[in-house]
Amino acid sequence: SKAVSVFGKIVQKSTEPNDYRILAILLDGSRKTTEAIAILDTAEVRFGRIPLLGRMRQYYLMKTGKVLAAEAEARKAVAEAPYLADNQIALAEIYWLTKRDSLAVASLKEAIAIDTLAVEPWVALGEFYQMRGNKAGYLSTMEVVFANKNYPLKEKMEVWRKLSGDIASYRQFYSQYDAL
Repeated sequence: SKAVSVFGKIVQKSTEPNDYRILAILLDGSRKTTEAIAILDTAEVRFGRIPLLGRMRQYYLMKTGKVLAAEAEARKAVAEAPYLADNQIALAEIYWLTKRDSLAVASLKEAIAIDTLAVEPWVALGEFYQMRGNKAGYLSTMEVVFANKNYPLKEKMEVWRKLSGDIASYRQFYSQYDAL
């Protein structure tokens, strides 16, 4: 498309990593995901490892079926910055998408251990339990999330609205619903 062509020219002269991110998004939107990966590779060579661009690269690798490459990328990010919970979450997402649940849970618990006050690792763990149909695990995780002052009230109300519509679960998990 014309936008890709124009932005490609801008990126050639750019010293801004964000321009590479935008071009990768445009390429992916034009069904040129492999080229988007190449642009992100170029950005890494020029600017070094940037977590957001690395995460995009992992997503595009998964999207193109290169699961092992995406996992290797995520493991590399964890090795380089083991103190970032987001890296553990990214690795956990690859594990859960590839049905390696015990590794996914271990990575998510590692993310939680890195920053016990952060909301994101707990939300990711809740999403994992929800995707796997583990209602008890989801509710106990959401109890921690709801208790966190950094989790926006609007989000809490949206989650509660979805939960309260399921009467059968409400009856089965009354005490956990009550705790929320």
